[in-house]
Amino acid sequence: MHPTRFIQFCVQALPKGGPDIAAAEQWQSDDAPPFGLVVSSTTGSRVWVQVTAGGAHSAELTTSP
Repeated sequence: MHPTRFIQFCVQALPKGGPDIAAAEQWQSDDAPPFGLVVSSTTGSRVWVQVTAGGAHSAELTTSP
């Protein structure tokens, strides 16, 4: 799943996932990573999450001698 699509999924799913999650939003600023998410709780605390991705290497591994 592409990071942008995963961020969209998290923004929709996380607030519905539990009573302690108040909001989830995409995190962007000039010095922020390109794929970030800030999750806010009902207590006022926040967690910033960076989402990374990598290509699948299984095809390379199965074709090597």
